Amino acid sequence: MNSDIKLLLEKVRDGKTSIDEALLEIKKEPFEDIGYAKIDLHRKVRQGAAEVIYGAGKSADQIIGIVKAMQKAGQNTILITRLDENKAECISKEVEFDYRKEAKIGIVGKMPEASGRGTIVVATGGTSDIPVAEEAALTAEVLGNKVVRLYDVGVSGLHRLLSHMDEIMSASVIVAVAGMEGALASVIGGLADCPVIAGTKHERTINVSWAPVDPANTARKMKLYTAKLKAEGVDREDLLADTTHALSLEGAGI
Repeated sequence: MNSDIKLLLEKVRDGKTSIDEALLEIKKEPFEDIGYAKIDLHRKVRQGAAEVIYGAGKSADQIIGIVKAMQKAGQNTILITRLDENKAECISKEVEFDYRKEAKIGIVGKMPEASGRGTIVVATGGTSDIPVAEEAALTAEVLGNKVVRLYDVGVSGLHRLLSHMDEIMSASVIVAVAGMEGALASVIGGLADCPVIAGTKHERTINVSWAPVDPANTARKMKLYTAKLKAEGVDREDLLADTTHALSLEGAGI
């Protein structure tokens, strides 16, 4: 692939092709196939941001292979998301990188300098929201953005948020993460003159256990399964109604 690009640049130098035509050829360069992954090596050229490695569901060896292929192609900074601690430990034996345990993010290479185009504010309702917020903040920083963190500024203590009005009013974009407080994003939206992105954690945990099938039940000639669900929510009076409604939409008998 590098020889092809070199040949293309030589054609530009010799006047055999134009700069625009060469750029188009580079953008069309598809990917590198390493068997288990087809790595989009020119995404940064086309879209301004390089491909991100999603760590969940991939083995440590697969992640290492993808990282090395991207490094070989000249990618200086590589972001790995949803990376658990065990995989990170295995990867560190082959690749030098910075692992942020709280955000479950791995960063290969140097963090780029902020572009200076603006500031992204990442705010959380509480301390328990920080892992999600850190994932957003670090991703933004890897992409070359300046990030200001405002943590534990939920509206239950509104004075905490209002003490950061300078940061809020000067932000280009605000990411509000509040897993147990839906009001944070709307309050910030009323204070700021920039886009506000609302992020939440999963608000419920549902454990499912299957009961044995009753062989005597042959109604409508179909197998019937019984499931016991346990749902937990905070500040959600309608959680049970929402859960049963969601199940009914899937055709489950309740």
